[in-house]
Amino acid sequence: MSEKSQIMIIKAVIFDLDDTLILNCVGRQWFREKIARLQEKGINKKVATKRVVEIIKLFPEHSEAQTETVEPGTVNVLKQLHTSKLNMMVLTARSLEELPKGSTEMISVGIWFEDGSICNEEIDFGDLVGFSKGVLCAAYKPKGEVLGVFLDRINYIPKRIIFIDDKVEHVVNVCEESKKRGIPYIGFHYRPASICSFDFAKIDKKVRQAFHENDYDMAIYDAAT
Repeated sequence: MSEKSQIMIIKAVIFDLDDTLILNCVGRQWFREKIARLQEKGINKKVATKRVVEIIKLFPEHSEAQTETVEPGTVNVLKQLHTSKLNMMVLTARSLEELPKGSTEMISVGIWFEDGSICNEEIDFGDLVGFSKGVLCAAYKPKGEVLGVFLDRINYIPKRIIFIDDKVEHVVNVCEESKKRGIPYIGFHYRPASICSFDFAKIDKKVRQAFHENDYDMAIYDAAT
């Protein structure tokens, strides 16, 4: 296959996973409470988080929780986007070894990204970074950099990237990588229902608008407005 035929000009819609598409209410609440208690004892947040993670490894039952979509309309919106034949994928901070659990959680609420994904390959980049079944795992590395490595590996040049994440630092990081590559970009800082009142269906409307607008280069929006 020639280099020219390998390069596909596409429009990519990329979603974060945790607290954007799904959440584990009980597990997350337990996790935060444990961290807060350690901080009350004078332990800084970074060390407290590390200790709680170690506890979860020893007693995984504490992290079990009912998986839910962040918003009631999330699944319907994703189905609508799927039928629009958009190229979609997930870019999660989780590591490759955590992907089986994440896939099970997504399936349990009716979410999947295998159909219409940007790539149908399974790729292991090493160091727990990898791609499988429509999900790119950044293994807690900068998401923009991991996305860049992924695009280079599969030789894709998106015509436009739209990225939705609940953490603004990730939205900005992917924006910086897109700008470096000269790829038009729109990032949505999505604040979930636990933080503010927001209808996920607004994402559907804004994504569709973004695909029909040609007068922008780089933009980041608060998805709650």
